[in-house]
Amino acid sequence: MIRLGLCCLLGDIKDVPKFGYKTMTKTKWEKTKNYEELYSIWLDNIKKTKWLLNYLADKPDRFHFLRMTSDLLPLVNLPSVWDFYLDKREELQKEIKSIGDDLIARSKKFRMVMHPGQFTLLNSTRDDVNAKAILDLQYHYDMVSAFGFPYSINIHLGAGPTKDDKQSYIDRFINNYNQLPDYLKHCLSIENDEKVCDLSLLIKIYEKVKILICYDHHHQACFLANKDRKGVYEYYDINDDELGVIKESWQRIDINPTTHLSNAKSKDGSWKDYFSHSDYLYDADFNKKVVDVSMRNNFDIECEAKAKLPAIETFYKAYF
Repeated sequence: MIRLGLCCLLGDIKDVPKFGYKTMTKTKWEKTKNYEELYSIWLDNIKKTKWLLNYLADKPDRFHFLRMTSDLLPLVNLPSVWDFYLDKREELQKEIKSIGDDLIARSKKFRMVMHPGQFTLLNSTRDDVNAKAILDLQYHYDMVSAFGFPYSINIHLGAGPTKDDKQSYIDRFINNYNQLPDYLKHCLSIENDEKVCDLSLLIKIYEKVKILICYDHHHQACFLANKDRKGVYEYYDINDDELGVIKESWQRIDINPTTHLSNAKSKDGSWKDYFSHSDYLYDADFNKKVVDVSMRNNFDIECEAKAKLPAIETFYKAYF
């Protein structure tokens, strides 16, 4: 059975209170350094995640898949907060585990993923950026693994290389990936993007380090729509060899491969206009092909539509 993943928030749903996570600005933190208030925000966000997971548990099994927000613990990676986090980590993980235990008792179908932000890079030319990324991956691992569900952590390669830098761009990633502890390498996936890293590059990296491949259909379409390539935004037909590599990459983690689905907000403008995600998954031809390849290969689909759960439910009714 393939699952349909919700990305972080519910969206606007009739008769359901507006759902959101608390935060604290860096400016406020630097003024107050109020650890008690910050910890209260962390605990509140964990409780909200419990509510969200229980809400999904009442849905059909296909909906038992969540991309948990990276902002669960605001400001956690600041140097002035990290040691405090380490002191509280065990308490936080116990709280999260109790949520996972309750949910596992309700459903054996749940899985989770976390997706660090765009600045969590393993191929920066700056050592401090790479070191901060490893701390950020550690935090994500601490949180997502504590639930007890099958899980993975997904990142991009990052800002693109120059024409003269492509090999060193790849080599830096591989070198830093190889320095990660095994438990991080085991659950880390890498995703193609719309500008630099297409599926073929993911496969080249996989051949070196056997990393999980998270394939994004929309990003591949955007990548090919660049005027320097085909110049047309359209679904990319993944060939059998590529499908084989994607599936093989996930075998060690024993969960379905993750794939991302979104539709271009607009296909009428310039190449960059394609990048934004639409509110709903409206592109029937594109969506049918994604569903077909996902059903045949047991790919779980993270639905990156801005309307969130209402978009997923509409998609579910149309294609399942």
